Amino acid sequence: MIEGFKLKIKRKTIRLASNQYLINLYNNVSTKSSPYIIIIVYHRIGPKTDEWSFPSLNPHVFETQMIYLKKYFQIISMDEYINLGVQLMSKYNSSRFAIITFDDGYRDSYKNAFPILRSHGIPATIFLTTGFIGSGQLFWWDIIRYMVWNTKIKCFKNDIKSYNLSLNLEKTHLIAQLEYMLKCIPESKKNKIICDLIDYFNVELPNDLGKELILSWDEVKEMNENGIDFGSHTVSHPILSNISITDAIYEINQSKRDIEQKIGMPVNSFSYPNGQPLDFNPSIIKLVKKSGYKCALTTKQKSVSLEEEKFELPRLSSGLDLETLRLVSSELYQDASYILNLKDKWCDSFCCNI
Repeated sequence: MIEGFKLKIKRKTIRLASNQYLINLYNNVSTKSSPYIIIIVYHRIGPKTDEWSFPSLNPHVFETQMIYLKKYFQIISMDEYINLGVQLMSKYNSSRFAIITFDDGYRDSYKNAFPILRSHGIPATIFLTTGFIGSGQLFWWDIIRYMVWNTKIKCFKNDIKSYNLSLNLEKTHLIAQLEYMLKCIPESKKNKIICDLIDYFNVELPNDLGKELILSWDEVKEMNENGIDFGSHTVSHPILSNISITDAIYEINQSKRDIEQKIGMPVNSFSYPNGQPLDFNPSIIKLVKKSGYKCALTTKQKSVSLEEEKFELPRLSSGLDLETLRLVSSELYQDASYILNLKDKWCDSFCCNI
């Protein structure tokens, strides 16, 4: 009963908070003295050309999102946020700011996002997984996706269930299950399982697939010369809390050195792979600070406050349409979500005591 009540309230909140008139009205009457800041995270920008690849945002939708953000926010770079802080409002005469970021280093950020960003004069930061840039290697999740989608094996069984791989929906469910499982285990064990899966599915990966999907250093340099900043996303994209401190030091330090050597500019920001609360810890945060970064980004879904710990900055997912971005980026929705979260905690506490 309580869960049904909370779900009903949340649905009503989403409907209200996605109304542009109410969003604008709420912004106009807001009495907050500090800036409202959001950081948006993207991964892939491009038309859907195959069934197996990581979900991609259509370039036209991406452009409508950029036009929307430029209309209602002052879009700034990560370095401006780092360097200006509370001085943002006085410099721009604005109280609403957005920062555009990309994780991993997919090549479609160069082919599809970069021309749109440049045409609208929008800065952005791309967090590179440096071991893959220009190497021709594929991220492990792309290998899993490609193999599951192209294998000739008709059935896959594990401890959870059996998957009929002649059905696309079953392939999608298996991919989701494997990705979730592989994110939760130590890196050494994960790599062995991936090798076993490669042998099991018996699929030959195209030789040029990695170069087709991942940025080259020449493309990185070209974007850097035209308003795009770069941050670190480690060397090999491990979950940092799943590896040794020695390996974490290498991943954090070497990726910074790689980028700085290639573009000849300091790297100030870091993005935790996967970015959820269990994917890093106080020891990892300490290493990131010690390595000379000025901030680090997570994938916690909320807006940024100026009091926010600079090494646990939250980011919002863009969604796959303008409506989703308009909703999650609104101050009304963020405030309502905060209130509802407190209400949920109160309801849960109340239920535990009756």
